[in-house]
Amino acid sequence: MLKKAIFLVGAGVGFVLGTRAGRETYDKLRAQVTGFVNDPKVQEKVNQGTEWAKEKAPVVADKVQEGAEKVKGAASDAASSVSGKASDAADSVSAKASDAAGTASAKADQAVGTVKDKAAHDDGTDPATGGTSSDYEPHVVDQGDQH
Repeated sequence: MLKKAIFLVGAGVGFVLGTRAGRETYDKLRAQVTGFVNDPKVQEKVNQGTEWAKEKAPVVADKVQEGAEKVKGAASDAASSVSGKASDAADSVSAKASDAAGTASAKADQAVGTVKDKAAHDDGTDPATGGTSSDYEPHVVDQGDQH
């Protein structure tokens, strides 16, 4: 109904603005619109619509309030859930990092122990040649003429 009324008003305005017939056509159209608006049947329907809107306004406001409270509760629940999951994820990452640090420390201690054991049992011989470190001759790289 409202769409039809808007269309008719738009058509009327377009007609008035687009007509070349002049003032006489405009005055006829204006008289028809005024007669329509002032018609007792139209006024009765306008009053009924106004009363209906006044009756329904509190109900609509209550429905909107209920909907807003539901949305607020759902948003609060979602935020709590996300916060809990983020906290769980942070705890999990922290635990895994701690485990990894412990494993790395244990492997480092094991490597140090292995190196110390090999150093303690090293008799100074080169396993590839069988020679000792005193048999090695220093290797000098020619750096060229440096001034």
